[in-house]
Amino acid sequence: MQGDAYPSYSWGVNIVEVSFDPVTYQIKVDHCWSTYDVGRVVDERIAVGQADGGLLQGLGYGYLEHMGIKDGKFRNRSLSDYIIPTFEDAPPMETAFIDNPFIYGANGAKGMGELTLVGGAPAIALAIEQAIGHKVNKIPATPEYIMEVINHDKH
Repeated sequence: MQGDAYPSYSWGVNIVEVSFDPVTYQIKVDHCWSTYDVGRVVDERIAVGQADGGLLQGLGYGYLEHMGIKDGKFRNRSLSDYIIPTFEDAPPMETAFIDNPFIYGANGAKGMGELTLVGGAPAIALAIEQAIGHKVNKIPATPEYIMEVINHDKH
């Protein structure tokens, strides 16, 4: 129980632009912008792949991936009834890195693993809020949930 387990922190910001279909309540992710401070990027191609893949996973968590549980058992039994983002769901993404070398990191690098995932869901929830003009209080913000939110606020 000695030492500093977390000598540095990585930071990131995600911006998501969505379109909303008021007939089907479907959300389409139009574009994403991300910036990360992960120290010094050692291999930019790999870092962009990690960043964009993590963001897409976070987006899916925020508006597609509904896991049903009943009586303590998962209702989703396969990928046919547990929807994850595919290539067709991947929006254009612009990803940038801030070169901020960490003195104690290998070649100045800091970690970036989970960082690229955690911002996607809140970013898309806020984008959906702005698009529909109603508060989004849970994820995933599925079309069914969005319909409930909009129709509840009408009454």
